[in-house]
Amino acid sequence: MASQANKKLIFHVDVNNAFLSWTAVRLLSEDPQAEDPRLIPSAVGGDESRRHGVVLAKSTPAKAYGIVTGESLMEARKKCPFIRIYPPDRAFYRQCSDSFYDILRRYTDIVERASIDECFADMSGYPSRDPLELALEIRKTVSAELGFTVNVGISDSKVLAKIASDFSKPDKTHTLFRSEIKDKLWPLPVSSLLFAGPSTVKRLNGLGIRTVGDLASSDRDFVKRALGAQGAMLLRYALGEDDSEVRSQREPNKGYSASVTLERDVTDVSGADPVLLRLCEELSERLRKDGMYARTVTVTIRYADFVTVNHQAGSENATDLTRDIYKTARVLFREKWNGRPVRLIGVGLSNLCREKYSQYSLFEDTDSYDKNKKAEETADLIKKRFGESMLVRGSLLEKRKMDRSRNDQDKSDQAVDL
Repeated sequence: MASQANKKLIFHVDVNNAFLSWTAVRLLSEDPQAEDPRLIPSAVGGDESRRHGVVLAKSTPAKAYGIVTGESLMEARKKCPFIRIYPPDRAFYRQCSDSFYDILRRYTDIVERASIDECFADMSGYPSRDPLELALEIRKTVSAELGFTVNVGISDSKVLAKIASDFSKPDKTHTLFRSEIKDKLWPLPVSSLLFAGPSTVKRLNGLGIRTVGDLASSDRDFVKRALGAQGAMLLRYALGEDDSEVRSQREPNKGYSASVTLERDVTDVSGADPVLLRLCEELSERLRKDGMYARTVTVTIRYADFVTVNHQAGSENATDLTRDIYKTARVLFREKWNGRPVRLIGVGLSNLCREKYSQYSLFEDTDSYDKNKKAEETADLIKKRFGESMLVRGSLLEKRKMDRSRNDQDKSDQAVDL
């Protein structure tokens, strides 16, 4: 390997099968004698009784049964009737992600979180260290302290480091410097490139471009005419042309969103309101945590036939309060809903800023802002310390009572039918 002195040195560190690995860590920390989900046919997924229950991650033994990420848990169980399904634990996943990030910060201040389970780290400050030895040290530290493994891709560019970390898994280190792309990258199928999705790969194959090397040797204008900006970007990646820097701070969030697929289709506004309130509560809490305010609220409605519509409203002023966002969301839902059964409801916040809510606003009751702000911040602290279930709005409790009453009535009706 060529000397990297005075050259950019970038690591892409990726957690191996993050959700399943982190689930295993949690289970084994609670009971060291528990079965390790990574060693049996298992998957992380939602509630099998609900329509949004899908495979989020699966073990290597589960792959042998043809189980793939994104398929329904029902389909997965058809392929492997004895598969073990574990619910996701997002709060614990965030803890694992933070701990993983903190280890990388011991080596460099220039660490960029690409997602919950992967980071870029600028290691150019270690010109005298062998990059392979440094990567091995990081892998061993993560494994020993946190109980899961990572892959490390090493390069002088971010995109090549990312590609290198995917070469083979788990618990491996791979290099892909610009000087190595001809031997290591060009013989690979074009699908190996970052952002080369199935439809793009199909179009490239139709043009006779099957390997990364084929793309690298193609005429730049031809590729751009055939695939537009996407093709031009892939060609740059194939040639190793990437000078983007590792950013130690993430760019500001451009928006927040949350949605829920309903167990039962909503057929009246009384059924939609509690859902909207829960979503608005979640989003406002995220705003306050990040010190942000939103000027625009968007409501998404997906009908039972999967037709999806959006409706939004904005203001020059901003808020971070549940009550304000919810009032707007309720109005938007009522304005857009056409009376047909609703399968999914979503709420989005955008046009963000760090300016405090002001007097003249789309939102009402501005004189009580400070009082409501203090109450909602107190609620945030209680839920953070004691758990989400410790504090529930009265309107949501009433909805739960109605749901229980309806379920009891359903069971009674079924018993009569029998």
